[in-house]
Amino acid sequence: MKKEVEMICVSDLEGFSQEKYEAAKKTIGEFLKKYGWEYGDCVIEEKGKVWCCKAAAIWFMIQDETLHDED
Repeated sequence: MKKEVEMICVSDLEGFSQEKYEAAKKTIGEFLKKYGWEYGDCVIEEKGKVWCCKAAAIWFMIQDETLHDED
C-alpha cells in the first residue's frame, strides 16, 4: 500500500536559501532517517520548486538550530 504524504513548498518559505539547501542535502537525509523517513520519499524538486513532507519541512524551519545532538 502506497502512503500519501502531504507536501509543503519549502522554497516559498521566507528565508529559504537554494544554496543552503543544495549544500545540506546529506544533512537533511540524516535528519529524516532519525525519524524513519527516506530523503527521496520526502523531498521532491519540480519546476524550480522544492517540495517536502512535513518531517523534512521541519528541517528547513530549524536548520540554524543545533541538529547534531549527542545520542
